[in-house]
Amino acid sequence: MRCLFTGQETNSSEHVIPQWLQRRFNLQEQTVYIPNGTQLKYKHARVPADSSANAKFGEIEDRISRGILNPDEVYLWALKLHIGFIYRDSSLRFDIRDPNAPFLLDVTDFQQEVWFFQELYKNWADGGTTSPSPFGSVFVVDSLNPTPQFDFMHCLVTGAIGVDIGGKFILVFLWDQSDGAHANILDHWTKYHEPRVGAMSGQEDFTSQCYMASHVWACEAAYWMYRHRRSFSLMRTPKQITLLLPMGRAPGKPSNEQEYRQVCRNFGLDLVKYTGEVSNVYRPFTPTPSI
Repeated sequence: MRCLFTGQETNSSEHVIPQWLQRRFNLQEQTVYIPNGTQLKYKHARVPADSSANAKFGEIEDRISRGILNPDEVYLWALKLHIGFIYRDSSLRFDIRDPNAPFLLDVTDFQQEVWFFQELYKNWADGGTTSPSPFGSVFVVDSLNPTPQFDFMHCLVTGAIGVDIGGKFILVFLWDQSDGAHANILDHWTKYHEPRVGAMSGQEDFTSQCYMASHVWACEAAYWMYRHRRSFSLMRTPKQITLLLPMGRAPGKPSNEQEYRQVCRNFGLDLVKYTGEVSNVYRPFTPTPSI
């Protein structure tokens, strides 16, 4: 088994969703969606990880668990969750009852992303910096529901991670080179979603409204950023990794209903009515039986 953090052989493993979150929200028997449309228990989402590298990364985990949310560390943590589930999904078959069924993912299809994470981890562990800082857009907003609740979203297509750690909702776009931080994504949250749901406080379906607001915000923003993503390359020095962006910006790809419908599923949403950029209609995605 090759270590998530270093790519070296290891016999140790770690939880993708850290144990402090599992303990805080009693997640051991709860489940996460995987690419074949079924669910996997969080306690079974383990991946190869060298014990020393895992302990080093635990410094980030500890600070996040205490509410110390440095954007660079939050970005690296979100990227670790992304790569961790790629590792785990690549070890699962589409049909667990059939030993000859194909695997959900082939990790070699994501080799560049794995390499990118391992380079960033090494750079961080060695005390290096990045430019831009962080590489992707990191949003941290107050959770809408005053009752602490865990929530998790992961979209392979758009490269987005959303996590409610109780009190704070974290949304990270991994591959947008921080473009989202300079767009009006946060304005959409503070001027539309947050006040609209706040006005419904006390209503019977308030928790459901909180769920829909954060999931729709994350989904729509992630798909927009995905369609406007730019290519990039890296320049590595002993103490810094720098993104080298292309000259100019190509027009974004148009919205596609079928593609967007699949993206919505990754954010726990069913697309009921598609109208394009705005005014789409959604409902919560109905789960299939767990595995």
